[in-house]
Amino acid sequence: MYDLQNNAPCNHLVIDYPLSLDGISPNYYANLLYPSNKNTNDIDVREWGATEGMTNYSYNLHGMTNWSLNTGGTRINFNTQTGIGVGSASFVDGSTMIYPPKKYVATYNTLIDNCPKCSGTGRSNDINIEGDGSLETLRRANKIRQQVRKAVMTLQSSNAFHEGYGSVLSESIGSKLTFLKKVYIQKTIQDAINYLIESQGEESGVPVEDLILRISDMRLEQDQTDPRKLNIQITVTNGKYEEISTGVKVSTE
Repeated sequence: MYDLQNNAPCNHLVIDYPLSLDGISPNYYANLLYPSNKNTNDIDVREWGATEGMTNYSYNLHGMTNWSLNTGGTRINFNTQTGIGVGSASFVDGSTMIYPPKKYVATYNTLIDNCPKCSGTGRSNDINIEGDGSLETLRRANKIRQQVRKAVMTLQSSNAFHEGYGSVLSESIGSKLTFLKKVYIQKTIQDAINYLIESQGEESGVPVEDLILRISDMRLEQDQTDPRKLNIQITVTNGKYEEISTGVKVSTE
């Protein structure tokens, strides 16, 4: 069984960003809300017609070409408009012709500080798409690591259908870390993983390598260089009796 991958390294890819064209022919341009990484090999500009809701037609592209990226990576310049007229949609009856509004979109890589997907963290919580168009999924050890991290970082009782799921760790971010608070965090993390283990019994056909049998080890340690940071290391045993480790780091007061 598979889990959709989330919290993966972000590729900072902006997909089909709608371009708003300014200027006059033949010098049109479009400003990018999220500046590109300035690599012209990593950018693709496409034209299409706004034909939502219409079927049985063929669209004839008849628009701008020879675009270029400015030196700052913040603007796309369209240097030439080819031919005369606009794109058209021809319908199968041979007599109907319309000229839909033109749309331009760009797919490109932005920089980490400008990335709308990860907000500068370098990690994306969005669903990831493989090169063949399929959803990126996880199995075995990577699936278990993701399940454990998600259970630990989800706020306890935030899921109305599974109130026993989650811990208080995320609630502790930015608060003072006392000895009693540390003990309480550890207990709720144990409860969260045990709840995850118990809930596996409600699923059928789960491969043994995807099952979590028990918590083998768990350590909560304050960072040696910055005591405001808490490092959590968790090791679980799967159905094949393999030990799988993962970690979470949070900043307290």
